[in-house]
Amino acid sequence: MAEGAAVNEKGLITLNLAEETMIYFSKGYQSCTNIGLRTDDANHIAYNLDLPDFLMKYKPVVLDNGLQLVYGFPGIIATGGMNSNFAVTTNSLPNLTMNLNGLPLPFMIRKLLMFSDQDEALLFLENTPLGAPQNIMIAGRKGIQDIERSANQHVRYEPPHNEQVVYHTNHPLVNTDFNLLADTSFQTCERFSYLDQVFKKTSSEDSLLNRSILLQSITNRESGIRYEGNYFSFLASYPTNPKLPPIIELLLPKSDTTTALLQFR
Repeated sequence: MAEGAAVNEKGLITLNLAEETMIYFSKGYQSCTNIGLRTDDANHIAYNLDLPDFLMKYKPVVLDNGLQLVYGFPGIIATGGMNSNFAVTTNSLPNLTMNLNGLPLPFMIRKLLMFSDQDEALLFLENTPLGAPQNIMIAGRKGIQDIERSANQHVRYEPPHNEQVVYHTNHPLVNTDFNLLADTSFQTCERFSYLDQVFKKTSSEDSLLNRSILLQSITNRESGIRYEGNYFSFLASYPTNPKLPPIIELLLPKSDTTTALLQFR
């Protein structure tokens, strides 16, 4: 793999342990945002992947083997992605406890995407130790699940004010497995507050809760969701009708321009 990616083996290990390294040595960083939306005809997920500066020099790539679309950069196994039944996104939760014997995050993402059944992926996630404390959102044909995962807790988060939409940034909302060295006063951020305002405002008007509001939210610059370091974003929709294919839209890095829609062969 190192030879194919034109990096040395130590460099390859560093890339695939980037999340764990950042959390262990610097108590994490402010990074990703994800939003899930349940509607009558489809489940939607919008995601911004924001990496630390030292990884920004690598050009993002999409690995497509016909069964999964995996997002990453040369040398890394996965930073997110989707298959024909569900998508997987993650957010760093740096003030929770790490599991030094857990599976590195890129390997967990890649493994989850190998399951064709969403429930089987969730079961694997629950039963397999994960190294870096994370919020993991899995959205697909069977619904949307948002899990806050640390060394000692596996807790599902459901938003209190609107059952249709769930969103997350980089602070735990229900998991209390705090790192003893972490700053537990960090319980909110500008991006999360912005999403709170958006979805509380629209919660009484169901007509506004559609795919377009996710695209507007994930590209908002004033809140910091969309900023100059943004690595990539995507918006995926999974129809509840199994005969209909998912709709996947990529946003070009550092811009609000969308690429052509991708579909599974």
